[in-house]
Amino acid sequence: MRIALAGLGTAVSRGHLPAIARLASEGILTVVGAADPDVQRRARVGASLPATPLFESAEAMLASITCDVLVVAADPGVHADLVVLGLERGLHVVCEKPLVLTRVGYDRVAKAHARRLDLGLVSVHQYRYSPTWTAMSRCAWLAARLHLPFALVVDVKREGVDPLAASPWRSDIELSGGILADHGVHYLALAWMVDQHLDVLAGSRTANATGERSGASVRIGSGALTIQASTGNAVRRTQVTLHVANVGLRWRDEAFDVVVAGRTVLSRPVATLADRSHVDALYEHLYRDLVRNLARPAWRGHRTAEALAVGRALLVLLDLTSASAAAGSDPVNLGSASRPRPEHR
Repeated sequence: MRIALAGLGTAVSRGHLPAIARLASEGILTVVGAADPDVQRRARVGASLPATPLFESAEAMLASITCDVLVVAADPGVHADLVVLGLERGLHVVCEKPLVLTRVGYDRVAKAHARRLDLGLVSVHQYRYSPTWTAMSRCAWLAARLHLPFALVVDVKREGVDPLAASPWRSDIELSGGILADHGVHYLALAWMVDQHLDVLAGSRTANATGERSGASVRIGSGALTIQASTGNAVRRTQVTLHVANVGLRWRDEAFDVVVAGRTVLSRPVATLADRSHVDALYEHLYRDLVRNLARPAWRGHRTAEALAVGRALLVLLDLTSASAAAGSDPVNLGSASRPRPEHR
């Protein structure tokens, strides 16, 4: 499988390239081109890929090479342009989250894919490959299939802008979508794995010089997802809890607990999504999944449906949080804003 990279920021150096290198050593795939307008980024990647041609733009790259998959890892503001470019060139596309940040961008991507239904569009939602989430999602999926009420509650705390990020867009909510587009979108994707109908009910956001606090409420079949996410905290933490009747599964950083009727009956150490190295390691699982299944139409259709549905839900959520921020609402009061079902179906 021949891979071309559009955008060479830290997501590529931390996640994509180490995963690709491991698969390349097995003769499974190869990078045939890399593009970024930033000369320093090209130089950094060129040092680790000395035999790979480098380009200033994705357009120039795709005009000069032959590849199977375009990996879009540029700043979110140009995701739509690059995804459409790849699809129009007849390439499968793997796109970093968030897929898009505007409805215009979403419509362009959806229409481009509608013209090439034979191609796969895969969003980088690599949290799905974390073993602890796999265990929790099975329980949530079973509850949804049995129409049992359940609650999936996420609390994400981050210190501030990722110190490893090479681009200034992350510190600008209007350019990045804030912490919900950067982190919350992963949990929208995890919720989609449980039930493929995501009904965004509410969202809120406040931000100041010290950080951002955002929240979301989403109906998932017979259950609900609640996200609380904030920056500017003293510590980096992630907690994911699933409640079904009197049983709770609690993933609190490096600990996974099973709680029955308020009593912890099982506790074991696990990797945490607050650990950057664990999240980066999940890229290898993403690429192995891609290589194994990209030729299968059913898999491509499923992952494309995920990318579009999660992208659509995020846009609804961002509209709600923007309205909430403009109104100065309380970020904890998730009932303060509501929206009909997403307009795109």
